[in-house]
Amino acid sequence: MSERIGRNKLAASTFTNPSLASPGIPTLANPIRGFSTQINTVLPQTVTEVAPDLQEVQSADEQSLEPEAIKEKPLSHDISRIPLRCPQAKLTVGQPEDPDKQQAEWVSDRIMRMVTPWAANQVMRQVLPRQLHVSSVQPMQESLQLKSAADDESKIIQREDAPAKQEDPWDLMAQELGKNSYDECTADLKETTFLGQSVKQVHPELIDMLQKAEPNIKKALGDDYKIGVSSTLRRKQSLHGWGLAIDFDVLHNPYILNEAGEQKLDQELIIAYDEIANFMLGTSSSINSIKQGRSAFGNSVGNAYDQLKLESDAQKQYFAFMSDETKLKEFLLKNWQRLHPDNTMTPNEDTLNAEVKEIQNKIKNNYLILGGKDENNKPSPVNGGGDRPFAPKSSGGKGDPKTGFLNMPKEFVIAMTDAGFAWGGIDLAGASGDIQHFDTRKGTYGSKVLPIIRKYKSKKK
Repeated sequence: MSERIGRNKLAASTFTNPSLASPGIPTLANPIRGFSTQINTVLPQTVTEVAPDLQEVQSADEQSLEPEAIKEKPLSHDISRIPLRCPQAKLTVGQPEDPDKQQAEWVSDRIMRMVTPWAANQVMRQVLPRQLHVSSVQPMQESLQLKSAADDESKIIQREDAPAKQEDPWDLMAQELGKNSYDECTADLKETTFLGQSVKQVHPELIDMLQKAEPNIKKALGDDYKIGVSSTLRRKQSLHGWGLAIDFDVLHNPYILNEAGEQKLDQELIIAYDEIANFMLGTSSSINSIKQGRSAFGNSVGNAYDQLKLESDAQKQYFAFMSDETKLKEFLLKNWQRLHPDNTMTPNEDTLNAEVKEIQNKIKNNYLILGGKDENNKPSPVNGGGDRPFAPKSSGGKGDPKTGFLNMPKEFVIAMTDAGFAWGGIDLAGASGDIQHFDTRKGTYGSKVLPIIRKYKSKKK
């Protein structure tokens, strides 16, 4: 191998070019203006001094692969007159099995692992032509260029494929409220007491409203009245996420209709509510009107409460008939004609037994629709997502339609709304139906937060 390289080196040193004598062509001895600071006019005396950085990263094994003649023998020819832009002889790529080509590919691969593409190119231009057969240089240069281009393309693809970091919308909302982050907002939440129990992680605005409501509640219901607090802060969930909402006794005051993401379920629920109201009261359900808010009830929270309470009590009686055949017969004989004067069905002793069985089957079906448990003590599955009113996931699926859906006193609801709270039963517009819920959307801070929540919610959609 060293003999072949030596012959090639000798051939290269005797190569002549007419342009070397041309004074108009810049040379290392006479560089053109502007390049003098970029070109090192003194070349090392030995090949081992040409690329010291390259030698530092080479292993002992790799260095031993270099021919001794190349390592030790100094360059004997004058290179000061070599033109910077001299035309090169056309090089020929060797055959696939050409040992010179294989050597070129091996060296280019080693160089790419050790130095940057620019430095590798300098080594190729200044050193390797003296060491390798002339036919090996061009494929080696092409290989280096291809690898450099591939590396650049890979980096571009990686940058394009890298997902942009998206800021948490709750942090963005907090910034609109004058804070740096959502966590900074929740760190400001406080603790208070209400009706003798601790209420944690709530906003000062909610605390102010509770303190206004408490004296009136005690005045109307007594100092010993208590109602269980089900939840306050629920991180990153509507006004609960800001400590501006509070829920009471969720199992007995459920979210009866219009809960987010339950449009399909609502179609089943409203039919059941209508059938119960029609059977027990001879009218359609007022739950159909709660989206309209207080205006559907004469702008009176008291009127809205009375109408919903009437239906809730009727529901309790309705589901009691499911297991009490005697009570159901009595109701039909005494009240059916009065409540349904236009109905052609006239209960009588002879046909009543068959009718009772059919009615009880219908009652049981509505019981399951609202979230009552089947014979295996499980609620019916929900098609389309969500949970049934009397089987809320937040309470482990507990609840029973037999208890009705409004079990907090009227005096409590009136005192809370008089203190500034919005009642979830009628004050949530399209989301009304959350009987357990009170929030501060009508307050100074709550009225500022709610539009921001809605803005980012619409962006998410």
